[in-house]
Amino acid sequence: MRKLLDQLGGWPRVLMMTSIVVIAMSLQPILGTNGWAGLGQWAGGLGAFFAAWAALDIAKQEARRESDREAARGYVQAHYVKVSQTEVGARGIHLRIENQGDQPIIDVGAVAVHIHGEAGEVVVPCSLPAGRRDVLLREDLPWDPWIWPDNNDLDGTIEQMTLANGRTEIEITFDDLNRTRWRRIGSRPPEVVAA
Repeated sequence: MRKLLDQLGGWPRVLMMTSIVVIAMSLQPILGTNGWAGLGQWAGGLGAFFAAWAALDIAKQEARRESDREAARGYVQAHYVKVSQTEVGARGIHLRIENQGDQPIIDVGAVAVHIHGEAGEVVVPCSLPAGRRDVLLREDLPWDPWIWPDNNDLDGTIEQMTLANGRTEIEITFDDLNRTRWRRIGSRPPEVVAA
């Protein structure tokens, strides 16, 4: 009964339909044969209108549910993208970016190094060498780029990283196949980047 009420739109709509039927039945002595035929046509037209409205409402709800499911799948996929620092040297900071999910990611880029020191977190913006941005990162092919601090102070950045004693995180950005832009800082949960 509850499911039927939900499909009909709840108690207000059921009461409205019942009222229409009661009013129509009470008008029976006033209406002649032609009046009843016209009333039937009007009722059929209203029924068609409500059927079309219900179909559009159901389609809209289904599209919203599908969009929510797709967003949830993207969020789970973004958890499978991992980044680690493998080496620091004269060429910069060497990373390993891995996609351990089952969907490729695109437009991968390293954005910053987050260094957790005594004075708090220091964020050092970094860039890939000019023109180096991986277009597609499949699940079976890790990417090992070198990044360079935007302030060109590699020695200062290395010193800060050394003082942090391994408490550094790399921030990366990437797109999933739905073109949702994600940011992931170390092993923190991924977050959607506002467009």
